[in-house]
Amino acid sequence: MPLKNFFPQAFHGICMYHLLNNLKTKFWNKTKELEQHYIRTAKTYNLQDFHVLFYTLYSAVPGVKEYLEAVGLDRWTRAHAPSRRYNIMTTNISESLNVVLVKVRELPITAFVNEIRLLCQKWFHERRTKPAGCTTMMSKDVEMKLEERKDRAQAMGVICADQYTFDVVDGDRNYCVDMALWTCTCQKFQLD
Repeated sequence: MPLKNFFPQAFHGICMYHLLNNLKTKFWNKTKELEQHYIRTAKTYNLQDFHVLFYTLYSAVPGVKEYLEAVGLDRWTRAHAPSRRYNIMTTNISESLNVVLVKVRELPITAFVNEIRLLCQKWFHERRTKPAGCTTMMSKDVEMKLEERKDRAQAMGVICADQYTFDVVDGDRNYCVDMALWTCTCQKFQLD
């Protein structure tokens, strides 16, 4: 039975960092321009911003437009993703473990397994003790993120259209937020 039957919302996205490495290999003479523009283009939420950033990218790096379009915009960009990426633009935990275990890979198997045990033990201890310092229902990371967003939001203008709908003015941009439907014209609600 096809996987789509069990996970109808799932799609095959591409890790933006792996794709960036492929781009660096193919367009090695424009690495600085690639890094500068590619990540912003991949991570942007709305199509209007995407088109501006993508134009900047392919203007700086000839040939990259055709390459990335052949890959499929829906596979590497947040703005074109057919469903939510849940802020995950890179690959799974096995990639992270590979990086952490690179120094101990050559050890005999028993020493290697012991290193994995010690690493997991350390991680579990950190995760167990970290919440002890929490003074609210949220983790420190979430509190910091909310504080950053609060500071940014205070610079925005909000005009209430009705009970659930608001116009948000962010500099020279206007967005419409519908709290009943959890949508925003910036696309952040829909894509994260």
